Amino acid sequence: DFEHLTLGELIHFYQDPTAHFAQKRLELRSLRERSILPSDDENFTAPTGLTRYLYRREVLDRLLATPFDDIELKEYAYGELKHYYHHKGYLPKYAFEDFAWNELIAPLLELALTIKKSTNPIITEKEMRYQLTPPSPMISMREAREKLHPDALPKPSEITLILPLPELNQKREILWDVGEMSLKRSIRAYFYHLAQSLFEQDCMTTIYTLSRNQVKSHSLMPLELPHETLEHFIEGYYLGMSSPIPSLSPSAKDLERIKNIYLLLDENQLTDFKAINPLTKDDITDLFSQHPTLFEAFRLLKNLFSYEGLERRLYSDDDPRALLRYILFYQHYMIPIEEAISEDK
Repeated sequence: DFEHLTLGELIHFYQDPTAHFAQKRLELRSLRERSILPSDDENFTAPTGLTRYLYRREVLDRLLATPFDDIELKEYAYGELKHYYHHKGYLPKYAFEDFAWNELIAPLLELALTIKKSTNPIITEKEMRYQLTPPSPMISMREAREKLHPDALPKPSEITLILPLPELNQKREILWDVGEMSLKRSIRAYFYHLAQSLFEQDCMTTIYTLSRNQVKSHSLMPLELPHETLEHFIEGYYLGMSSPIPSLSPSAKDLERIKNIYLLLDENQLTDFKAINPLTKDDITDLFSQHPTLFEAFRLLKNLFSYEGLERRLYSDDDPRALLRYILFYQHYMIPIEEAISEDK
């Protein structure tokens, strides 16, 4: 159903464009789409990675679900809540129990108290309608490799964008997570902020996260042109639904190379998806032969990426078009998100 676009779908696409393309266009699901939850009867082990994140998130949710004030919440955290996880086998025995619980609960309690003072948990669902170009019917894996630019797609029809949003607290939206600030969390926060800005133009957003057991806050300032900005990102969504875009995680050094390649593409008037998508592999080979600097910059970046899993089925290592699309995608859509979010001092 491409006539109804939810805020969650928009967020998921920008967090993982390859998986979203495969799910919506090819009716495939990658392994990274499957939830992994810890077993209820699992005995205590030192939690790491996903298990630790889920554990911390569950504890925070329980703290936020209580009606207690500051003093009562602390008593609950170090009393009833601690005993609950002790009986579930989440805590080590003897003297290590108090140490493990104190290390876990102190930053989560601080985060919970900060959130409780700031947020209104009421959720409302709002709708907006836009005139957009929906993608063509489902395509095969081979066609996905060869898909041309979106000019060949059907004429625009009405799209309903569904936005479930929390109520603002004095024109400020409060978001939080128990992990560190990351690009995926930035994307989610940015789109919630953008959606709120459609209804309250001068709203602000604060994001609370934990970094090395310290509460950190980041802010999003009011957006000047929220409707035009949303149109820009919805256009990116349909570009990604027309021609698949790799889901990559470039390092800081890779990002510098991406920016340099983008500048070289700009010199050749190739910074528009409509200019890149119709190019064949031979066209790009000719382009590289005419511009050795561009070829060398691209070669250094390409060597840092190897497609795996779902990407391997959609993209070919000897076809540079997917990586070129990613470079444009990152410049046009990821950089504005990163630049919009600033850490509070």
